[in-house]
Amino acid sequence: MNNYFRKLKSLSFSIFLTLSVFQSCQLKKSQSSDVISIRDADFNENLTLKEGDDIKLTALTTGQESLLVGAISNIQITENRIFLQDNKLHQLLIFDRNGTLINSLHALGEGPKEFKFIETFGVDNKNKKIVLFDSRTFKIIHFDFNGNFLWEHKTSFFIRSMSKIDQGWLTTNSWSNSNEFPEYAYIFDDNFELNVAIKEQSVKFSNLIADTNPFSINDYKIFFNEPLSNDIFHFDIKEQKFKKVITVDFSPNPLPDPNSFGSIRNFISTINESNLQGWIRDLKVLENGNVLFKFIQYSEDSPSVSKILIKKSSQTLGYRYFEYKGLKIPFPKIALGNKLISVIPSELLENHISQLTGSSDQNDFWKNIFEQKPTAAILLEFEIQ
Repeated sequence: MNNYFRKLKSLSFSIFLTLSVFQSCQLKKSQSSDVISIRDADFNENLTLKEGDDIKLTALTTGQESLLVGAISNIQITENRIFLQDNKLHQLLIFDRNGTLINSLHALGEGPKEFKFIETFGVDNKNKKIVLFDSRTFKIIHFDFNGNFLWEHKTSFFIRSMSKIDQGWLTTNSWSNSNEFPEYAYIFDDNFELNVAIKEQSVKFSNLIADTNPFSINDYKIFFNEPLSNDIFHFDIKEQKFKKVITVDFSPNPLPDPNSFGSIRNFISTINESNLQGWIRDLKVLENGNVLFKFIQYSEDSPSVSKILIKKSSQTLGYRYFEYKGLKIPFPKIALGNKLISVIPSELLENHISQLTGSSDQNDFWKNIFEQKPTAAILLEFEIQ
């Protein structure tokens, strides 16, 4: 199925909405969702991060020239640990909060205590455990915070994402169009026994074009966007109900309703031949109520362009990308409180430095970081003022 998605000519757009969802959507009182219109955006070149944005840089150092980082797909942070998932080299790296490598877990095989491919992982901070799901062997494997093996067991579910909550583990299911497991989201107990199914799949193909993690959890508030939809929901954990709080209007060229297509082939063929935009991806909800996400624009002949949208009260502003000291910053992986956290792989930094000419404060800043002890990546924490 991946061959289909390699054919997609897509433009990945980042969108930042300063929208007070916690205040404007008192979830038990409000009867309707807010509507955000993309047409209201005035786009500019870039949003430059400044020192006033409460920026913190952490170099994740391995101490080993041979220990490389391929494609960073997931990151989790606790008070004293940083966990980095690399899906290209099939490894999980564990650092302390100063960025020093503690351990690296690598794909080995199908035997006891081994895994072949990390589909996703989660962190249980209370019990100081890492839990990963191997989608090749259908094993759930538990490690402590230092990477020591604890126990493992088989599962029948294809877990796309997992997040620790008080009630257990909040997960999404990549097989949600099957007859046996038709739901999209589940809650498992701490032993990964099924507790409750909480969301049926309402959009076709969402398990095939799946968002890595459609849940955003911050300050015990849980928000959700189903892949291939333009809606953001709040999930009430006590009532186990989803309430729509935001709808994004991608007019005049919204993507079609996937439910109107009979097959994934017809669906992809249609959007490849059209100039369309839509669907929310990589949802981030901050403690102050601001919302961050990306959307995709499909085009036959336009080059790929990354953009960011900022909405503050009645004003909507757009940018092509985040930038810090002349470097284009990857879209944030996670949000903690009001902070956004991006990861700059060493390969990206090396390519940027190779194109620098002359000496300047900005150029010297990145060169000095790169010339330090072997660095797997740079963690960039910042706030949008």
